Amino acid sequence: MLKKFFFGLLLSISISQIAFGIEGVIGRKIVHVGCNAYNGTCFIKLNGSAIGSTLKCLVGETNEFRFDSSTTVGRRTYASLYGAFIAKKTVDVHLDGCFDNKPTLVWFHIY
Repeated sequence: MLKKFFFGLLLSISISQIAFGIEGVIGRKIVHVGCNAYNGTCFIKLNGSAIGSTLKCLVGETNEFRFDSSTTVGRRTYASLYGAFIAKKTVDVHLDGCFDNKPTLVWFHIY
């Protein structure tokens, strides 16, 4: 019974990600971290193949995603991803939509 519940939950999450256009990027290393000092936009570049093909951002496919670091959540995100960069950890990121014409971050996992 519990296995059926978790299978159904996993299936519904997968379908909702497809329906809402969320693009998952799994098992990548961060190769570049930076922020714009004027508007608070931070950018993270990942290794591997291009990302963002399903998001239809103006730049097309890229290895970079962006987010706003001017909020509390944005500052926490920057600190976490910068720590992952320094420690050479692997990250999973999920992207949805565009911010500053690049894919934008929805959530991430560091391992």
